[in-house]
Amino acid sequence: MSFKKVIAGVAAVAALTVSAPFTAQAEENPANECTVNFRVNTYIVASQTSCDATVATAFANVERSVDVPEGKAIDYWTLNGQRVNTGAKIGEPEFKATNVAGVPGATLDAVLKDVAAPAPVKHTVIVSTKGGVIQNGEFAGQSGDVQLTLNEGANLSASLPTLNRLDYVFGGWYYDNGKAVGASDTVTGNVSVFAKWTAAEVDPGMGVTTHTVTVSTKGGVIQNGEFKGQTGDVQLTVGEGEKLSSVLPELKRDGYTFRGWHYTDAVAVGTSTAVGADDVVKGDVAVYATWDLADVDPGASVKTYTLTVSTRGGTIQDGEFKGETGDVQLTVGEGEKLSSVLPQLKRDGFDFHGWHYADATGHGTSTTVGENDVISGDVAVYATWDLSVVDPGASVKTYTLTVSTNGGTI
Repeated sequence: MSFKKVIAGVAAVAALTVSAPFTAQAEENPANECTVNFRVNTYIVASQTSCDATVATAFANVERSVDVPEGKAIDYWTLNGQRVNTGAKIGEPEFKATNVAGVPGATLDAVLKDVAAPAPVKHTVIVSTKGGVIQNGEFAGQSGDVQLTLNEGANLSASLPTLNRLDYVFGGWYYDNGKAVGASDTVTGNVSVFAKWTAAEVDPGMGVTTHTVTVSTKGGVIQNGEFKGQTGDVQLTVGEGEKLSSVLPELKRDGYTFRGWHYTDAVAVGTSTAVGADDVVKGDVAVYATWDLADVDPGASVKTYTLTVSTRGGTIQDGEFKGETGDVQLTVGEGEKLSSVLPQLKRDGFDFHGWHYADATGHGTSTTVGENDVISGDVAVYATWDLSVVDPGASVKTYTLTVSTNGGTI
């Protein structure tokens, strides 16, 4: 016997090999309602609705109950082998004349067609090895940053490469926000991850050489790694022989385009101060970022100001004015942190004491340049110095400087 269950006007029919004529249930159908059956493979779903409804409407009412095999779609419907017009009303005589297994209404058979699987959604995963060398996959042998294209839903940790770094132990993958990549994390969008390392524990009799790389962002904000979001100077600990360019952070500075890294001290790094793509770490080293004013839409308003720097006897150690002394002028963007764009100075026999404003107006009761002071207009600053503390037994030559104002007031 056929089993028929009616839920919210939708009848689901499980076709059995033995069935009995349908009698009482048919008599319960109101005169203005009709039933039509939809069969996909061997499973039948009955739709009871208004006799004025079309075949398409009747199927739409039960479509969610129809199980179409994966990779297939319904192409059209047939009745007794003839293609059905889905715009026809189910109250037409042709849909009442044929019954199946005692069920009222005609039974329409689905003709299926093959359908291509939807193209997977793809995302970009930027992988920063932080000095590690990739051991497998298409990027084997490479270091630094690489880009993977992964399908949405793919297991992220299983898709990341295996790394090796001399004298370091791999500490896992991390997102740019500092959260560890979980074993079950999946790809849901474009994302950046970086490798974390710890110095390897070695036999005390063995020497592991590491060096300090001091990085000066010169107004740039670090975009990745453990120092993400920081500006100014940071220090990295790296192994001897590592490629310098692969461990330096990515930077961003509003209104500027990154031009490259340069050595603070060019001694022993060749005739150019620029950091080369293949330069390796041989000892403690300091580098700084260089910037160009960005090309912008001529119609856009970009505010820049002049920063006048007076070294007061100090010699500039980095940047475009390296080696100069006296007064220099920098062009900086509004809102930039002042302390991050000022140069490093050196003066024999003196210790740098700090920067001060030449005009304290608008800077509070102190003329000292604060760590978080930002550029809001043209400004002038000067360096202050303290006489270095020396060994009392050492001979330090001092001289008297006589200044004649010739009528001027100091």
